[in-house]
Amino acid sequence: NFPDSVVDNLPADISTGIYYGWACVGNGDVYKMVMSIGWNPYYKNTKKSMETHVIHTFKEDFYGEILSVVMVGYIRPERSYDSLG
Repeated sequence: NFPDSVVDNLPADISTGIYYGWACVGNGDVYKMVMSIGWNPYYKNTKKSMETHVIHTFKEDFYGEILSVVMVGYIRPERSYDSLG
């Protein structure tokens, strides 16, 4: 997840939902990514968050690295999957 300071300063015209784009960890290669922006209704979060899923299998963890992302487009709004509960 991105820090609150990043989420709190998103442009006002960025809607909550699922986005697609590109991501890079540190100075590494660029990979496809999807990002959720919002309250994650399934978990009933009360604070907006941004969570990125990089579509790549990494050989090791990359905690502490800088994650750079480029949002290219919007996929859909957030959904709660009641059937999973």
